[in-house]
Amino acid sequence: MTKRPHINNCCFCIPLKSGVIIITLLWLIFGIYAIIDSSLGIATPNKVNALIYFKVQYIASIVFNALITFGAAFGLYVLTYANIPRMLSIYAKIAYVIVGINVISHILTAVVSVVFKADILKLCAELNANIIASVNEKSGACNEEYDDFLKSIIMSAVVSTLISVYFAIVIASYAQRRNEKEKETTAADAAETHLYEKTSKL
Repeated sequence: MTKRPHINNCCFCIPLKSGVIIITLLWLIFGIYAIIDSSLGIATPNKVNALIYFKVQYIASIVFNALITFGAAFGLYVLTYANIPRMLSIYAKIAYVIVGINVISHILTAVVSVVFKADILKLCAELNANIIASVNEKSGACNEEYDDFLKSIIMSAVVSTLISVYFAIVIASYAQRRNEKEKETTAADAAETHLYEKTSKL
């Protein structure tokens, strides 16, 4: 049987349960913020975010972050009102689903950025129209900015994915610990019951 990753503390110093609560709140707050921010981007279009690239990004962000928010809300419910091994195991699985959503979101962002490269460069040229420089210099500057933009997307994806995976491992470790304690308690109760039954027959 494959052994799952297991840790005893969140970020090396925070108790596991507190870490799970903090992670859940971070996912919930970030999800709500991203949904509001993207909704405002759609509701208040300007020369920049009117570009189809940004519209696709906003819609994708709303969908993906809504899923993350629902997952985090379920986790908060479990931690507050249904903190039992079975429900925690479900939340641990949802945490890995959130990791998957996060990865898909970043992949989509990168793909959309490549697909709409021409539109992004065109917008950059329009924004730099008043700058005194040759056409080649402006084009070169826009290409450099696009390359930096794409690199930042990739770096953000790598860092965000690593953090999300670690968060999921923390939640899974907490669920595993609770499950182990539950089994120990059940085994101890069974042993005590067996001993009582055995001594009562004497």
